[in-house]
Amino acid sequence: MNQVEIHEGGCLCGTIRYRVSGQQLRGTICHCSTCRRWSGAPFLSWTLFHQKQFQWIQGTPGTINVTPLVFRQFCKDCGSPLTFEFTDSSEIIGVTTGTLDQPDEFRPTRHNWTASQVSWLAMVEDLPRNPGDAGDEKVSS
Repeated sequence: MNQVEIHEGGCLCGTIRYRVSGQQLRGTICHCSTCRRWSGAPFLSWTLFHQKQFQWIQGTPGTINVTPLVFRQFCKDCGSPLTFEFTDSSEIIGVTTGTLDQPDEFRPTRHNWTASQVSWLAMVEDLPRNPGDAGDEKVSS
């Protein structure tokens, strides 16, 4: 008998929680300007599932339509971006990979909107790496 995978996640402050039953359809790193502005990051990682696999289990997220094609849901308390859905379909839901409790289980399978990618992204791979805080973020120059 096959056991259904159960995955959970939620926002930074813990107000919103969700559950997904089943495997991801794909993982996407999105470089579009909308995802960049919404997340405040140079790209946003999404894990896509069938909508019927997804359920909110705690709290009620806020909703925003930032484009005619997509609406997004977020925590109204802490601002964490949580999901996106296409306005013309309820078949797919994208979950921000970083809000999953076990994000390492959801490897990206492709990049989208690379024409909008920030120009310096390829250069960051060679930067020094610190396993924690480098200790110099609060130092003014």
